[in-house]
Amino acid sequence: MKRILQIVLLVAMTAVLTSCNIKYSEGSRVGVVQKLSKKGFFCQTYEGEMLVNTTSTAFPEKFKFSVADTVTLVKVEAALASTKPVQMEYQQLLLRPPCSPDSPYQITDVEYIDGTSTTANATGGSGTDTN
Repeated sequence: MKRILQIVLLVAMTAVLTSCNIKYSEGSRVGVVQKLSKKGFFCQTYEGEMLVNTTSTAFPEKFKFSVADTVTLVKVEAALASTKPVQMEYQQLLLRPPCSPDSPYQITDVEYIDGTSTTANATGGSGTDTN
């Protein structure tokens, strides 16, 4: 009986940990990055806010997000410094692993609405894509 319980517990833990990498949703949002901060005591993450619908309403909606990696972090920092509208690609995981960010929305890419590159602006370039 004890052995069966151990096997069931092992299978349940494996199922939970593997489902942490399953995407629940993915999409994009357009707006202006308003805030970016590093949060956490043991597990530090970058959390931010983007104002959505800044032109159509007096009270824009806030989209809270987390930054997935350092390459994306550089792009978000450039968008914050420029105050220009950007399109952010995000994904939402089915289950969040331990030590996960506050927001369920993980930003995976950032582009300016006018088609210029956020990485060129972050590195002091001209801000235009050469592709």
